[in-house]
Amino acid sequence: MNNKIYRRSGFSLTEILIATAVVSIIVGSIFYTFDSCLKAYTESQKELTAFKFLDAIGYTIINGDRKSDGLRGALELKECAREYVEYVPLWEDTSNLPPYPTDNIFPLNRPFMFGSGEPIVEVAEGPVGGEKIYTYYPLDPTDGFDPSTAQYTSGMVEVKPLDQVLSTKAMRILYWPDWHKAAGADAVVKIEFDSANQRILKHYAGETWEIRPTVFNELSEKITVTGCTFEYYDRYYDINDPATTPLVFDATDKIPVAELHSITAVKITLKTDMEGLIREIPLFVNLRNSRTTGALKIMDTSTFELELPPSADLKVLKVYNVTGPNPVPGNIEIEVTPDNSLNGEQTWKIILELDEQYIDGRDRPVILRYRVEYPTGTEQLVRDINQDCRIPFDMLDLFSGAWDLDIDFTGPPPLPTEIKFMCSSRLRVTTKDAHGVGVSVRP
Repeated sequence: MNNKIYRRSGFSLTEILIATAVVSIIVGSIFYTFDSCLKAYTESQKELTAFKFLDAIGYTIINGDRKSDGLRGALELKECAREYVEYVPLWEDTSNLPPYPTDNIFPLNRPFMFGSGEPIVEVAEGPVGGEKIYTYYPLDPTDGFDPSTAQYTSGMVEVKPLDQVLSTKAMRILYWPDWHKAAGADAVVKIEFDSANQRILKHYAGETWEIRPTVFNELSEKITVTGCTFEYYDRYYDINDPATTPLVFDATDKIPVAELHSITAVKITLKTDMEGLIREIPLFVNLRNSRTTGALKIMDTSTFELELPPSADLKVLKVYNVTGPNPVPGNIEIEVTPDNSLNGEQTWKIILELDEQYIDGRDRPVILRYRVEYPTGTEQLVRDINQDCRIPFDMLDLFSGAWDLDIDFTGPPPLPTEIKFMCSSRLRVTTKDAHGVGVSVRP
């Protein structure tokens, strides 16, 4: 009889339990790692989407869209508040459509800002409706643009290109619109934060639309804009200096009108919320047409003020585009006070005497002479120049070829015999008997 005991090969219950526990630990570790990576990926996608969203909004506010220039290209700031900003961009007039007039004269569809540069005419190389690549068309040098024949009350003018514009071409005219007049009121861009509906709105040319980037992934649909605020800086700001402070808002949360000309930069702070992920981004924009970039400022009122840098930093200071003396004859009176002047006693006064003369076939504004007083009321210099106002009047050449009116005399007021660079100054226009005057400043 065979009494051999046969044993079957296999695992014991204990071994199976141990193996199951080990496999569970490994699988759990893999799942935990995968889940952590997935969460990290999701969070990074949220972060990236939020910042791309904020950056896209900021880019549109700063650089503009197809309908208007952005804040960077503002020709003029109309109103600056904490939660909105109003500015005037270059107006693009495309109202003239084929067939074009045989006399090649085109009316502008918005009032023109007298004192600014002449309109720019551009004609597309491609046909109307096709791809447009615009080419500059110079104006007729004799009567292509003449402010002296303009309708100053309404601000409406006409332009005439030197070359005939063919009716197969698309055309546009670019110019500085006069928003002060009723017909130009819609030429102002307003960007504001609608806190009730949590969105950023842009108003321009009678239209209103939301500034929101197109959907680039499903996460961007979940983003809510929770804030958009503006802060304003003058030429003394330094983005790298933590001590730099913005201009102070008044009781209505606005920058005083007298300080709008001094603004050279704007800080935009944008905030978003995406399912609890709250993000904020600050953006700085330097204004191209601010005084620090050689801007042309318009003396739009008889109380125009402008801050000037010290003499050593001032390269250009000219009076441009004087249009329509009103009354005839008339004056432009400018006062300059150094910042270190005691009680404003060291104030210079420059008086430009305006009239009209028959030049190139029509009456045109001229500067007959200029007078300099120091202090105000004491005449120091009178010069007859009889200068056509189409030629810029160089205020750096009043005496010695350099701007030296920031000299703070402590004794009797002699005529300057040497140039002394002292401090910044404040330029004020106290009388403006003209429809338009521009001031070009380049530090």
